[in-house]
Amino acid sequence: FARHQRFSLDHSPKQFGHCIHHIDQRYDTVCLDCRKLLCRSCVQFGPHAGREHASHKLLSTVEAFKGAMQGTTPSDEALEEKRKKLLANMQERHLQLTDVHASFEEAQQQLDRELRIVLEQLTRAQARKVEFLQSVKRQVLSQMLFTQWLEGYLAHARLALPAADFVVALRRHEHLLSAIFQNLEGENTPYNAFMDGAIIGPVPPWIDEEFQVEGSLTVSFASNPPPIAA
Repeated sequence: FARHQRFSLDHSPKQFGHCIHHIDQRYDTVCLDCRKLLCRSCVQFGPHAGREHASHKLLSTVEAFKGAMQGTTPSDEALEEKRKKLLANMQERHLQLTDVHASFEEAQQQLDRELRIVLEQLTRAQARKVEFLQSVKRQVLSQMLFTQWLEGYLAHARLALPAADFVVALRRHEHLLSAIFQNLEGENTPYNAFMDGAIIGPVPPWIDEEFQVEGSLTVSFASNPPPIAA
């Protein structure tokens, strides 16, 4: 483009320079197919006079200039048509994005509801375990206090009673402990049942069980496209 001529249209809007093939003539025609400026000689016997250019659409430079200023040229019409298509595509994509966002919000709300239900179930299960263990703790504490009271009574009897009376009281004390703590083995030690946990009772198996969340959530499309990669 080093040899191309450049000039302002405002200076002379109806003159587009001299033809490079015919120096004595100015450009007065535009080929809309070749998108080239032509002079009269180019059209009649010049490079644009061949049969291959016979069907090309020609337009005067004045009409081309007016059309360019008014935006009514074929290129302007094609550009406007393309702009309309792009605008329609943008609006369609905007609606699709809106639908995707709404679908995502709905899926997120469903997921939140399911998570709340699971958390509520876990909270109830944990509260049940804690409540049972607290009741066992209260039972153990009450039995420990009762045992301490019996030991204190025996220590007081050892100090207050004569030896013969204390031996009788000790035997009665052992029978009392055996009856209270249900010593089924017939052992002479009155604390076997207490140490073996018989006074507490069996611990239910669900106390040691771990919490498990069963089921799974799957993201899918109604049209059944390929699965989403993790």
